[in-house]
Amino acid sequence: MIPNGNDPRWKDLVQGKINYAFKAVAASMMLARLQRQLKAGNQNLDDAVKEATVFFTKYEDVFAQDLKAIFP
Repeated sequence: MIPNGNDPRWKDLVQGKINYAFKAVAASMMLARLQRQLKAGNQNLDDAVKEATVFFTKYEDVFAQDLKAIFP
């Protein structure tokens, strides 16, 4: 089960503070895009966390092993 967006690890993940090598390229690409947008000031942190949680919730089955490693 994915933790809700209030979990501080989500902020760390979208800011790049948690460096994790995902098995699926799509997750890495989505997070890299969010990190670029945050650095450029084109996205705020709360919106980035929401986008990430929606993405990983939608594809929870695909990223189950990765999510267990990030959110033990």
